[in-house]
Amino acid sequence: MNQFKGKVELRLCNEGSRSEGLYAYLCGEEREWELTREGGMPFDDEYYKPFDGHEVVVEGEERDGFIIVEHITEEQDVAE
Repeated sequence: MNQFKGKVELRLCNEGSRSEGLYAYLCGEEREWELTREGGMPFDDEYYKPFDGHEVVVEGEERDGFIIVEHITEEQDVAE
């Protein structure tokens, strides 16, 4: 499992379509990834709402520009 650091942003995407909703992104220093959980819907996942706008560490696997999320921890909660 890999760790990725950045800020979580929830964005309204695909307006007017059946897949309209809030999508979660991890915005790192050099790039960003869309966040999803194995077997979950890629939008309107309540799991990400408490992390919106927060600096976090995401544990998971990167696949084709997505991070398949296993766990998220707020950055200040991580021991240095």
